[in-house]
Amino acid sequence: MKKGPKKWTLDALRESASKYSSLKEWRKTENSAYVTASRLGLLGELTSTMTKLIEHGYWTPERIKESARKYQHKGEWAKEESSAYNAASRLGIFDEVTARMLPIGNRKLRCLYSITVKGSNLIYIGLTGNFGRRMRDHLGTSRFVQIAAQYGAEKIVTTQLTPYIESTTAQIKEVEFIEHYAALGYQILNRAKAGALGGVVVKWTPEAILEVAGKYKTVMEWVRKSPQSYAAASSHGLINVATAHMQRQIKTPGTWSREEIISITQRFSSVKEWIDNERKSYAAATRMGLLSDPDVVGHLAKYQTAPRFWTKADVLRDALKYSSRSGWKKASSGAYKAAQAGGYFAEAVAHMSKPTSDVISRKGKTTFRWTAERVIQDAQKDIGFAMGLYISGTAIGGMGGRLIAGVLVDFISWQSATYIIGFLNLIIACLFYFLLPKSQHFKPYPFRFSRFKDAFEQNLKDSKLRILFAQGFILMGCLVTVFNYISYHLLEAPFHLSQAWIGVISIAYLAGIYSSPKAAQWGFKYGRDKVLPMMLMTMMIGLWFTLIPSLWSILIGLIIFAFSFFAAHSTASSWVSVQAVQYRAVASSLYLFCYYIGSSLLGSFGGLVWEQFGWIGINLSVSVVLVIGLVSALYLGKLQRSA
Repeated sequence: MKKGPKKWTLDALRESASKYSSLKEWRKTENSAYVTASRLGLLGELTSTMTKLIEHGYWTPERIKESARKYQHKGEWAKEESSAYNAASRLGIFDEVTARMLPIGNRKLRCLYSITVKGSNLIYIGLTGNFGRRMRDHLGTSRFVQIAAQYGAEKIVTTQLTPYIESTTAQIKEVEFIEHYAALGYQILNRAKAGALGGVVVKWTPEAILEVAGKYKTVMEWVRKSPQSYAAASSHGLINVATAHMQRQIKTPGTWSREEIISITQRFSSVKEWIDNERKSYAAATRMGLLSDPDVVGHLAKYQTAPRFWTKADVLRDALKYSSRSGWKKASSGAYKAAQAGGYFAEAVAHMSKPTSDVISRKGKTTFRWTAERVIQDAQKDIGFAMGLYISGTAIGGMGGRLIAGVLVDFISWQSATYIIGFLNLIIACLFYFLLPKSQHFKPYPFRFSRFKDAFEQNLKDSKLRILFAQGFILMGCLVTVFNYISYHLLEAPFHLSQAWIGVISIAYLAGIYSSPKAAQWGFKYGRDKVLPMMLMTMMIGLWFTLIPSLWSILIGLIIFAFSFFAAHSTASSWVSVQAVQYRAVASSLYLFCYYIGSSLLGSFGGLVWEQFGWIGINLSVSVVLVIGLVSALYLGKLQRSA
């Protein structure tokens, strides 16, 4: 049902009604508007141009008979055309128009039927409470579909053998019919034992109800632990009999005495204590008008026989007793609320001290006053840490793929290694699907191209977001290029490493598991505008370490490079989530789009550089790209500080 505005004005009602061509469509789609118009007496005006599918007085006896002729059962008619069904009862012609309809059974009535196949000795005998529906169910089963395919659907004959009769009689007759046809040489198709009533057997007989009720000491315990048997007892009229032995936890209204209530209140020193511990007796005292009786409440602390009416003078006089708002609210909440409701709260608290600092000390603990700025800062810190944890997971995945593949290809073909990694990914995807908790605050929107277009335009108009998207392109492109072509470099002289050992080199990714969540803390402490350029510079330092023809130097360089990459990626991606004011999901998707486009384009370009210039060429080209990223990151920081 469509949800309307919080307040239906006349203009809003007219706008709502103008969308629909029929009154029924309006009532079903925007029911709140329809109900409001009806309550205000505006239906005549607002629905004057609408068509009414059924006018009052539409169902004449002739039309009712025509409607009834379409259906074989009363239930089917009531379900499909309830207005005609109800009109037949209202006009007193219900029995007349339903005389031709076939009866159906219930829990107590069943009919017997057979299903035979012409030209064969096959037969099925059964009993049912609804012959037509049961035949449809039977003929749709695989067994009868197979028989229809073998003999032809036209050869299958369904026959109602008896009218609807008492169910126990029907059970006996089913056995008799089966024995009769078996004696005539028919092949009986029944699989279940004859004489069963199926899923409609009455479980809760009076004896069963009383047996279950006997297990419980109170009515509430019975209702809580066996609601089905309690409901059955109610429908059979056995509640009083079944609960005769039980204790009543709730006194019957009218059985409380004044003396009993007085004896209860003597146990308490305040009204609040009385309400918290004996709410039922308090409610009884309220009904009996005993809350002003001094014998009942005279000894209770801070008891007022009637709610106090706070005048402005009383409120202002009461406020002068306190030096802080919190103290006033805690000690005299009635006056505090009256000042707010009366619109003179500022006057009442004018003499009270105001906090001069965001720091609050309570009971020896120091906390902060939650201003809007502090709330936003705290949320941004959590966003950054969450993104860092997510990215540390990608570091584990990247390392796992390279390590597993690198080790396996020394023993099996690369195609088989790819299949194994793909299978592992499938298992992880299934675990992710089943273990991921459901979204708590997700609000779906219908897809509209205009909204889609606006989301992209709004994000791409933001100069800071454009720079961050470029950062994703640069970062991932450089990572893939370095780790792809370092493998070829290590296969050559003077290293001559095997594929397995080259796979082990990917343990450098472990540095990213630490740095990605840590970057969130650095960003919160020093600012993202400082962390991102710093990580880009250390990426270049790690890259230059790989120019030294030493395996240990290369490993140290890759660790520095991976550490810095994952910290920079964590900083940039969390920055996107904070920078995007609206359409944050689209902003994140654009960042990831650029991220993986950078992987494809720069990774492929690196292959051309490798063929012509080797590892020195790769090192130089990646350094140039990182310099571009560093300059853009510094410019982004300048924009951030100027804003």
